[in-house]
Amino acid sequence: MVKTKLVVILALSFVVLATRAAEIQVSVFPASPSASESFRIVFSASEKVDADPNFEPLANVFEVLGQNKNTQVQLSNGRHSSTTRWELEVIAKQTGDLVIPAIQFGSDSSAATGITVANAPNKSADDGDDLLLEIEVDESAPYVQQQVILTVRLLRRISIAGANMTEPNASGDVIIKPLSKDRTYQGDRNGKRYEVFERRFALFPQSSGILDIAPMTVTTQVPRGSRSLFDPFRASTTTRRVRSNSISLQVKTVPGSFTGKVWLPARKLNLREEWEPNSSIKNGEPATRTLYLWSEGLTAGQLPDFPMLEIDSTNIYPDQVQSKEQENDTGFTAVKQQKFAVIANAKNTGTDSSIAIPEIAIPWWNLDTDEMEIASLPARSLPIQFDKNSEAAPPNENAVGAVIEPEPVNKATAPTDEASPPSTTNWRLIALIAIAGWMLTLGAWILVNQRKLAAQEPLKPHQKENLKASQLAKAVRHAAKSNDPFAARNALLAWGSENYRTEEMLSLGQLGRLVDQNLAVEITHLNAYFYASETINWRGENLLNAFQNNTISNHNSSSEASKSALEPLFRLN
Repeated sequence: MVKTKLVVILALSFVVLATRAAEIQVSVFPASPSASESFRIVFSASEKVDADPNFEPLANVFEVLGQNKNTQVQLSNGRHSSTTRWELEVIAKQTGDLVIPAIQFGSDSSAATGITVANAPNKSADDGDDLLLEIEVDESAPYVQQQVILTVRLLRRISIAGANMTEPNASGDVIIKPLSKDRTYQGDRNGKRYEVFERRFALFPQSSGILDIAPMTVTTQVPRGSRSLFDPFRASTTTRRVRSNSISLQVKTVPGSFTGKVWLPARKLNLREEWEPNSSIKNGEPATRTLYLWSEGLTAGQLPDFPMLEIDSTNIYPDQVQSKEQENDTGFTAVKQQKFAVIANAKNTGTDSSIAIPEIAIPWWNLDTDEMEIASLPARSLPIQFDKNSEAAPPNENAVGAVIEPEPVNKATAPTDEASPPSTTNWRLIALIAIAGWMLTLGAWILVNQRKLAAQEPLKPHQKENLKASQLAKAVRHAAKSNDPFAARNALLAWGSENYRTEEMLSLGQLGRLVDQNLAVEITHLNAYFYASETINWRGENLLNAFQNNTISNHNSSSEASKSALEPLFRLN
């Protein structure tokens, strides 16, 4: 009976111990934390808890920077005891009276604990703080789409590690582009020396009105002071967060005095051109015109397209637009470039000819003078050079005031009364005798060579021509496949001379007037390769396709073919 009671008592003791909840204590170090610095929340249990803790409820009130778990074992009077601690480094998301929520350790739970988080003091360098963050802009009242430089400075007089800076955040529609070059230098504030870390951003407001730039923050590790006897868990460093000031911009709309189609607020804007060749243009030969638009204070995407050119007696082939932007101390500079192949197709009248190049004008707004200006290329005339072999148009004999001079008579060869014309009868007799002799000779030649002709018939003249043209066409295709522009030019000129029965094909421009439109365009692109101001990578695939699909029939006379003007692809005028 006694043994039975003892067993029951021991069983009940084990049940009581098993059902007893573990006591979990909550501590905060320091007891009165600041919103600008991290602090630690420590959960400790001297008994085994039911399960690992779930700290997710803390995320609603705090930003958890890190956590650590450690267990301490003690031996006292022959008895073992252990204490487990969970240490969390956090920063409060708000200030004032806050509550650390109850944390579940399985079936065990900590108690909710109240704390007070003090506001971070608004300090400046004049207050002698050892870590500061400030932001400023170079223009507080910019125009819409004007570049605004936002400068962020972190000033410190202490050692820091692992600094993390937030990106600028604005309330309105704005494009923010970082400027990659950061600066580090020494600076003075109120007679004290700071190490300054500086970063810049370019802001482009997209609408007028008030634009608020929210404060930026920097989170970093800073060294603590000496260990406190009342805070045995304090580490040698702590996480610190500093916040900058906020800024408001008053964005102005486009001024009414601006008359341009594209709003261009810039510090500088230049427009220039280059011609190759630059003194004159050869009729039928491509000249390269390159336009450049350079700006300071604008991005490449803000620069407008070049206007569509209209030049009489010319065909114009635009190349793809190229643009580039660069960063410097004052923000962005951008340049847009486009090349045009210009081919004159004027008629040779025997007098001096030229093409009239119209003016190009691009209005823009000068931010330094706060006035509209115009970047322009003045109108000019470019002389046309004609080929030596090209014939001038004959004078109009029926024109008013035209005087027809009689041809001079050469007395040495002029007929006299003493000389009489040959007899018509004698001339006819001589012709009949010559024809009869030629027929007899032809019949004899046919009889002698009849067997040879039957055994081996020679190639006809047009077959010989076709064989030679086929070989030259093969050379063109081979040069195009090899992406060799020099071989392609030589092969095309040789093929053109043979195919179009010209004594000598002098230029690709001359050949371009004899072929169909697609091949003419590719010949122009090939010719432009030799006039380009910079090295380009020529590919012969398009030339090969156009050459194989050339629809102009062979053996066109050059005189007839030259009458047809080159119809360009992507023609501008």
